[in-house]
Amino acid sequence: MSMPQELEADLGLILFHRLRRGVKLTAAGQLLLGYAQRLDALAVEAERAMAEVKGSLSRPFSHWREHHDWRLSTPRPAGGIPPPIPRH
Repeated sequence: MSMPQELEADLGLILFHRLRRGVKLTAAGQLLLGYAQRLDALAVEAERAMAEVKGSLSRPFSHWREHHDWRLSTPRPAGGIPPPIPRH
């Protein structure tokens, strides 16, 4: 089972429409992508803060981010991180 299929199984949701020529995010996939992008931005921010504390340019979360890339291949919206998702 691939990582996206494992994630779908864990969540109990379909995140991708599998098409003949690739995939397209479902509504649930788009929602999760917004959270993943914000988590990625927080990881970068934490990485920079820890580098400042340490006084170096080390990248402690690089290994984690390389193996947990939830950004998919979808371009980020202009302006960076999407706004918070409103809760109903």
